[in-house]
Amino acid sequence: MDLRKYAELLLVATKQVAETGSWDQVYNFAIAMRRIGLIKDPPIISAQIWPNKSRIADLLATYPANKMLLYAELARTFDMQYSWGWGRRKKEAIATALATQPLRWHELQAIKHRHAFRDLIRMVHPRPPSQEISGIWRWAIKGGDAPTDKIDVYMRILKMQDADKAVRTAVDADLPWEVVRSRIGRLDALPPELLVEAAMKIMTPFDIAAQALSIVKRAGQEALSHVLASRRVPLSAGSRAALELYARGYRDAAVLFFERVKMGRSEFAELLPAAPRRIIALVDISASMYGNPIRSAISSIMPLIDVIDSMYLFNEGVSAYEGFRSLNGLMNLASMTRGGTALYDSMFYVANAERMTDDDVLLVFTDEQENASRLASMADVVSLKTRAVLMVVAPYPADMILKQDNTRAVAYPGSDPDAVLASMRLITSAAVIESEGAVDLIRLLPPAARKNL
Repeated sequence: MDLRKYAELLLVATKQVAETGSWDQVYNFAIAMRRIGLIKDPPIISAQIWPNKSRIADLLATYPANKMLLYAELARTFDMQYSWGWGRRKKEAIATALATQPLRWHELQAIKHRHAFRDLIRMVHPRPPSQEISGIWRWAIKGGDAPTDKIDVYMRILKMQDADKAVRTAVDADLPWEVVRSRIGRLDALPPELLVEAAMKIMTPFDIAAQALSIVKRAGQEALSHVLASRRVPLSAGSRAALELYARGYRDAAVLFFERVKMGRSEFAELLPAAPRRIIALVDISASMYGNPIRSAISSIMPLIDVIDSMYLFNEGVSAYEGFRSLNGLMNLASMTRGGTALYDSMFYVANAERMTDDDVLLVFTDEQENASRLASMADVVSLKTRAVLMVVAPYPADMILKQDNTRAVAYPGSDPDAVLASMRLITSAAVIESEGAVDLIRLLPPAARKNL
């Protein structure tokens, strides 16, 4: 689905929800989900048809400048079919969102997203809320002398050839790691203690996960453990770091990330509108899963090992697997890929063997390449009483199940933990709607988001 079709579908859905309930529901839902970081770009598209200028501004204020620009560009680019064109209401909403941000925000946006920040100001022509911010905007557009001390430090860093000096200067000035990342070259040229200090002070959690191998090689596992003790690691980034460290032979360091990304049942339930009674995992270990597909499956499963009740593996046959709760056992899946793909047989077998019901979810991690089933058919899969979700971990069309009518078996992207969580929110939202009929949109928020209302 291209962006235009996706946008149109989202706008139609937004309009239907607002007409059935109210725009308050749409606004509250988007703001609550943004505040806990569960959805990113969809609210920006949805807000294209919001009628209230101040509420658009409230939403945009939760985004960085490059995403505000995306909102403006969408308004200018797409057709006027749904009355979401570029006009005064949206320009004023962006201007209001910019005016509510503190000086430090404007400094960092001018540094981190200078071109997007410049283009946004040129498109909107907002009135600067202060002389200091006016100076930052003028610098973002025209360059010249630095308007603040922080921007002055940034400009000096850009001219530095010495990596040590550049990192030290950024740490002292509390500038983001990405400001100096391109100035460093090889991280192994940095003193270990400076690398650790940068990780503690100016790297984001994503940066720490990306630089984990360098940190453990340069400063040791104890230093990495010290850094991780005070930082929350994102699920997808942490899982990838664990995979890389394990593959490079730093298995004890990999376990540090493995332990950090594991979710407890209560934490998992906080992120879903309704938690399933049981989650049964079924993992494709056929030959076509070799390499990136099985690694994607391992990465996606890693945060869920304490949430999954039991796991089965399948290729031409299917068997229970008890070893998935340890990192070694999970990583062993990468060496098991062989044989054909009896997808229908395996789904049907596991659902019946586990006596799965409407309250359970069968998570199937697969590349969707059915080629070996002999006992079950598509019709059998469609008739399953449980909710079956194909987590598709390869770049193939996820439409095998989706095109079947009257089924609870659906296919979603599953190549990383964030995609799996998003898919679980969709499938559990569907369960709430089915059991309760038409529901208040706020009822579909996970508990963690409802607390922010």
